Order: sequence, then C-alpha cells, then structure tokens
Amino acid sequence: MNELDIQIILYNNYWNSWDIAVPNILYYWTWESDILAIT
Repeated sequence: MNELDIQIILYNNYWNSWDIAVPNILYYWTWESDILAIT
C-alpha cells in the first residue's frame, strides 16, 4: 500500500462517517425541537 491508497481509504472513511452522522444529527435535532415545542 502506498500513501495514495491510504489517503483514499481515509477519505472514504471520512465520508462514510458523515453519511452516518448527518442523519443522526438531524434526528436528534428534530427530536429535541419536538420536546421544546411541547414544553
């Protein structure tokens, strides 16, 4: 494995983690907004 291969793997892992994180952030944000709206 050369340095470019490692960079590609890190890049892919970075974007895969964002694909997971963004929906979770949106989910928690809407969930908290619902609680604030109720109270």
